[in-house]
Amino acid sequence: MKILWVSNTCIPQAAELVGTAADVGGGWVAGLAQTLLQTEHMLISCWPVGTKTPLVTASKDNFTCYNFPRHLVRRERYLPNTERRFAEIFQKEQPQIIHIFGTEYPHTLAAVNAAQRVGMLSRVCVSVQGLIGACAEVYNAGLPNTALHKYTLRDFVTRNNLFQQQREFAARGELETRALQKVKHVIGRTAWDKAYVRACNPNAVYYACNETLRDAFYSGVWQYKNCLPYSIFTSQCGYPLKGFHFLLQAMPQVLKVYPQAHLYTTGPNLTALTPLQKLTGSYYAVYLAKQIKELGLSGHITFLGGLSALQMKEQYLKSNVFVSPSSIENSPNSVGEAMLLGMPVVASSVGGTNSVFTPNEDGLGYAFQDTQALAQAIITLFADSARAAEMGQHARLHAQQTHDAKKNLADILSVYRDICGA
Repeated sequence: MKILWVSNTCIPQAAELVGTAADVGGGWVAGLAQTLLQTEHMLISCWPVGTKTPLVTASKDNFTCYNFPRHLVRRERYLPNTERRFAEIFQKEQPQIIHIFGTEYPHTLAAVNAAQRVGMLSRVCVSVQGLIGACAEVYNAGLPNTALHKYTLRDFVTRNNLFQQQREFAARGELETRALQKVKHVIGRTAWDKAYVRACNPNAVYYACNETLRDAFYSGVWQYKNCLPYSIFTSQCGYPLKGFHFLLQAMPQVLKVYPQAHLYTTGPNLTALTPLQKLTGSYYAVYLAKQIKELGLSGHITFLGGLSALQMKEQYLKSNVFVSPSSIENSPNSVGEAMLLGMPVVASSVGGTNSVFTPNEDGLGYAFQDTQALAQAIITLFADSARAAEMGQHARLHAQQTHDAKKNLADILSVYRDICGA
């Protein structure tokens, strides 16, 4: 079977072939590619680059890759030359399946339109990752109105402050809806995304298929004796949807009970922003820095910079509790990674999260804006290490089923065969 993928990131297999750096995100697509390339099937991978980056094609054995143009600043812009690029690729390769990973960007609609133009729309399936229209509705949840209209120099030059970011998400959501309304086949993984797809396109065939995560997280087991007691790890703080500001608001309550508690996250050190960083970074980073100072948290937070998969795994294993404080998620990969490693998890009960994470069994859930409940959940797991470890073990067994690489590959190939009638 000749399978063509359109993804939001350059997977490591493509990066190695063309001699570029792989993107940090999209780990589960890379994991699926790793298992697929061990079969007899042919894989064609397409990923986005900036409009001024040269277009390339490379091929080796049963793997071929192409890049395509995307506006990297105005990410809501639909580019006709992206549609033309896809049409050329589809006509040249004649794939039996065109699998588009994600609906978040305009290139999804461009790929759908290109497939329609060359008579291949019936071969298209779209995987729901995040749902950008839904994300737009809660993008700035929990932030004061005074923060939404402020700018750094970077925000002013790029016309991309918090309010404008939410508007961009909404614009991308409109393109997402148009893409979903056109396609005949959609792959999802949660009750939430299924309901969303049904609302957009009740005639689309919906297939349930879980995700395969990055290979590193299928080995290693969290143990309380090896962790740093009272340490908290959360994987992202770069933009409001990930809810880091909620976790900051919860920390003073945690510190009242456990003064030694310490929070770790990825990204640059917001406790020591230089004047230049305050100008060239986003206002959300500046807002977080102010919150950290006002809440007296500077000595209780460590920013770890960018982490590889192995470094992420190491941080999970040496942390006491993992927290996912997001305002919206479908099935968060970070929660899946923590569960696979068997560590205690606190996760906001948003979107499709509870389709892959069972509160009170795999860990503790809470309503995403309830910072008191978030603090109490962390305190509860700190206070009862035996219960925390038991939940972690339950989570690991659950995640081993959800993220079973062999089963997920078999499921996706079954979807492909159904679509192409093989």
